[in-house]
Amino acid sequence: MSESVKTQASVHESLMTVVCWDDKSEIRLSNYADMIVRNKQNQIAAIRFGGYPEMVRAMADCVAAGCTLNVRAGSRDIVLKSDKPNGYYRKVSHDGLYAEAILYLKDDETKSLSLTGDDGEKTTVNAKRNLYIFCEDSDKDTLFHELDRKLSVPLIPAFKDYFIAELKNRNILNVLKVWCRSGQFYAYHLEVTEDETEIAAVLEDGLKSGAIEIPGVKFGEQSDFENIESFTGYLNTFAAMIAGRIKSSFIPLFDPETEEVCDRLKTVDSYIAQNAGYHLYPAQLACSEALKRITDKDNIALIVAECGSGKTKIGAAALYAGQKKKHLTQSYVLPIFVRNGFVRLRKACRTAQPSSYVASVTPTKPMTFLKKVIKQSIALCQKNVPETDI
Repeated sequence: MSESVKTQASVHESLMTVVCWDDKSEIRLSNYADMIVRNKQNQIAAIRFGGYPEMVRAMADCVAAGCTLNVRAGSRDIVLKSDKPNGYYRKVSHDGLYAEAILYLKDDETKSLSLTGDDGEKTTVNAKRNLYIFCEDSDKDTLFHELDRKLSVPLIPAFKDYFIAELKNRNILNVLKVWCRSGQFYAYHLEVTEDETEIAAVLEDGLKSGAIEIPGVKFGEQSDFENIESFTGYLNTFAAMIAGRIKSSFIPLFDPETEEVCDRLKTVDSYIAQNAGYHLYPAQLACSEALKRITDKDNIALIVAECGSGKTKIGAAALYAGQKKKHLTQSYVLPIFVRNGFVRLRKACRTAQPSSYVASVTPTKPMTFLKKVIKQSIALCQKNVPETDI
């Protein structure tokens, strides 16, 4: 279907009927779509449709694998194709007897082509990548934010108007055709090489012509930008400053380069060395100190790390270091199928927490029994009773 794209979004008050069929298998699927996006190759760039769960799942599989769809949009019949197997992100949701699916094209992976000339010499060429941007707002701020997120070349808001206009003028950024029931959906196609030389060229041309400028730098003024001829030179000159600003924007909970761990955590570390024969690693101590600082303010703290990194010992050390009362009850929940979980947990607590009492709870009525055990554990801690199983 040949159709010039004059406006990006066509509004349809009614849902669009989407049909997928296979004459050979004599299979026909039908659903209703409220949003469809196509690219210049008449390929499905994005689609959202709903219907009966089995129909929706089946059509989502067809689109993801590659198929042809016949769309009835108002009084027009539109034929679209999906010929990029495994090239779509997909999500299917359910609500009773109704299901909804949304699929949209993935960005191309970076790749290069090796070409052999007549003289036998091989040349590597960076292939262009297809990037897709989907927005619910039509303003330039939203589009510029998505461009900044997709591209690796550094951008600043002052470039926004020139940058977007020039990308369109050079056919690097193209508007995609959208059919949408609400009309509040916008899609764009971006074609760039792996090193994004065309993006850098747009900005370099703008700086040379004066269409854009670095804020705070006046024309003819002596500055660090005087000898910068490319964005590579810009990064080489200001890399340290950029890194410093990034570092200052994300203040860590604990900075081991400028701070020391608390005295109680040092006591725990000495206790571990005495009972286990080793000290905590600096990274483990830093994590324990950060956890302690979180629990001083909040009730919940999470440790996300690989298996075997010492999460249990780090957590036990942080809880001991942060406790403000003489006796503190700590509860660990283990899946019932972890048969040796208590043994490992008991060993970790014994070596990480001085004057600790460890008990294994195997209740038939978990919540009621747990309250009873907590009261008992406080009393046993006060009596310094050795660990046991309850």
